[in-house]
Amino acid sequence: MLVNSITYDAIRDEIRRAFEARGYVYSPANADLAVAYYASAAPVMDIRTFDYGYDWRGFPRQYVDVVQYTQGTVIIDVIDPATHKLLWRGQGVAAVDTDPNKFARELRKAVDAIIAKFPPRS
Repeated sequence: MLVNSITYDAIRDEIRRAFEARGYVYSPANADLAVAYYASAAPVMDIRTFDYGYDWRGFPRQYVDVVQYTQGTVIIDVIDPATHKLLWRGQGVAAVDTDPNKFARELRKAVDAIIAKFPPRS
């Protein structure tokens, strides 16, 4: 993730807004779901270094796992906070721009497209 407040805030806020638009309510004290996200402006992203304490496909995130991703890849993981098991993974791509405001807009679009695939709250 680019380390600047514009892109960080854009993706975090858009994830929350997109889930709320699907009927979910933000409640950090009593969460039924946890969300982790990854975004990169680089053509390769090694998610091994982003350990949120949950499993992926039944394996702990404590091994070397280098994966090739397209530049601008955005990954959103939905996790069971009680078991730390990955429940759902969505992935998309945002057009990378050197202008942080333009990149933030692209991140928002990517987040919306990803979360549109997540089931709405019933």
